[in-house]
Amino acid sequence: METLKPLWHKDIPLKVVLFGWRLFRDRLPTKDNLIRCGVIAVEERLCVGGCGMLETSSHLLLHCRTFGEVWHFIHNWLGVCSVLPNAPADHFLQFNSIGGNCFKVWMSILHLIWYATIWEIWKEINNMLFNDKECSIPQIMNKIKSLTFYVVEGEVYYSSFQLPCLVALVHLQC
Repeated sequence: METLKPLWHKDIPLKVVLFGWRLFRDRLPTKDNLIRCGVIAVEERLCVGGCGMLETSSHLLLHCRTFGEVWHFIHNWLGVCSVLPNAPADHFLQFNSIGGNCFKVWMSILHLIWYATIWEIWKEINNMLFNDKECSIPQIMNKIKSLTFYVVEGEVYYSSFQLPCLVALVHLQC
């Protein structure tokens, strides 16, 4: 699958990359998949976010009123406007192309932001489901930004040629 090739990223923890791979293959333990495997009853098919829709990986991570709203804030943070595609693989490709033909470092940072976002949304879903805790979208955004900057800070992205991209990214506001 050609779509999966850019999925592998050396700066992302393997468990997060594998999460993205499972998302692309629709292998996450969402209610639609659990129903298909006979783990839960059909009556339990509605989204954990309380929006009344069927819980699928695409719905949870992209379109749910509760969790998918994070993408609106991500786009505002990056200063872009976008319509979310239905499939997570299409979203990954679209999101990582918002930088156009810019520097490789910027593309790498977009990958990091995408991964940090899906990972934090998934962690928040599990926090809500298993720990009965909820974070606000601004709190989730802070976690995404922190995770992104933590990985960026640990990498050698600080050459003088690449520094303007990072400075611009650091100054982006929600």
